[in-house]
Amino acid sequence: MTWDVVADHDIAFHRSGPGRGSVAAMLRTFNGVGAELRLLIAQLRPAYRRVSELAAEHTVLLDALRAGKIRPALERWQEHLTAAEQFFSTS
Repeated sequence: MTWDVVADHDIAFHRSGPGRGSVAAMLRTFNGVGAELRLLIAQLRPAYRRVSELAAEHTVLLDALRAGKIRPALERWQEHLTAAEQFFSTS
């Protein structure tokens, strides 16, 4: 699987979060920054040895959402986003 395909799936994963039961304005905002987000995701490639690592991270995020406990879910998502932010600030 090419990293372009991975980035497309990553965007779809992150887009599905705001799309569920949230306000339309939030989804429009996400769609507005989608191209920039895809570019950032493409640049994250060196942070993962294999696509399966990114998939495992997303599984943790999805499981946290499915559990329905807000605080742990927010903590997992914050960790995911903070790791990306740290990658960009140190590379």
